[in-house]
Amino acid sequence: MTQILGVQDLLTVEEFINPPAEEIIDQDQDIMEAIIETYSQDQEEDVGEEGDGEIEPLVPISEAIRALETLQRFEVAREDGSQNIKALDSLARELWTLQISKKSQRTLDSFFIHK
Repeated sequence: MTQILGVQDLLTVEEFINPPAEEIIDQDQDIMEAIIETYSQDQEEDVGEEGDGEIEPLVPISEAIRALETLQRFEVAREDGSQNIKALDSLARELWTLQISKKSQRTLDSFFIHK
């Protein structure tokens, strides 16, 4: 068969599946040190994030809409950002919809009653 195909060095199935060149020889100690190092770094980062305790407050929708309107005016003044303007318009519609959906419906007389 080797003469017909012109192949000189045939591999066995075992050599094909697990080539000797790709054999990894690690000692258990190296693996354990790598695992310990990886997980100890993750825990230190987590502690740092929780330790700060500073959670950034949510931005009110009305403030986000005002900022978006400012950005829209900036893009319109540039006159070369038509794709940006379309994206900003889409985002503005989304924010207005969100703002309207968060409002609650009240009766007409509740407008006149002062609490």
